[in-house]
Amino acid sequence: MTPERLIRLAVYSVIAVVVGLMFFNEISKVYFLKNENKRVEKRIEDINAQNDSYRQEIKSIEQDQKYLEKILREELGMIKDKEKIFRFKEE
Repeated sequence: MTPERLIRLAVYSVIAVVVGLMFFNEISKVYFLKNENKRVEKRIEDINAQNDSYRQEIKSIEQDQKYLEKILREELGMIKDKEKIFRFKEE
């Protein structure tokens, strides 16, 4: 092999390595962004499901008087007139 040919081969090899590294870097970014996109889409699905649950609970509270009373008693500790609450200490 002539020296001129060796120099050409070395230059082409360096160019190929540089292009390969640039290509690998871009592929890595695309892979990362796809995974990030999947994670965000899953989070959106979870939030939408939670919102649906909240909407259903709001609907139940607005339409079902017994459910509203249950919520008021259990979560807010409210009682009816002339009702007494007895609290016992746990040992």
